[in-house]
Amino acid sequence: MSAHHLNAREQRLLQETERYLTADRRLRWRLRLLGGACRMRHVLAAVLPGRWVLAVAALVSLVLLVTGVATGNSGVIWAFALCWLVTWAVVLRAAYRWATTHLGSDDERKPRKPYV
Repeated sequence: MSAHHLNAREQRLLQETERYLTADRRLRWRLRLLGGACRMRHVLAAVLPGRWVLAVAALVSLVLLVTGVATGNSGVIWAFALCWLVTWAVVLRAAYRWATTHLGSDDERKPRKPYV
């Protein structure tokens, strides 16, 4: 950080704060986790874009549902539960993408005229 416009006291406080923050291991750990979450979002955005993923997830969920009901096996039922969550995540992501492309964002909308 450029500190040439700060007086001596402010520079000293800034250096102490930077020293304290760089020594904080918990903060470094949390920031590393946050960076990993951001990278994970970008990876998921690249991997889960299409309708085919939605169709496959729905089909797998349906097959696991039918198999779980027919067999009563707890492993199949848990696999269905997990797959069902993934399917709904993909559905919500597809709905969000559709809404932003077809409806536009709030910034692009024109303000409504007030009723007179």
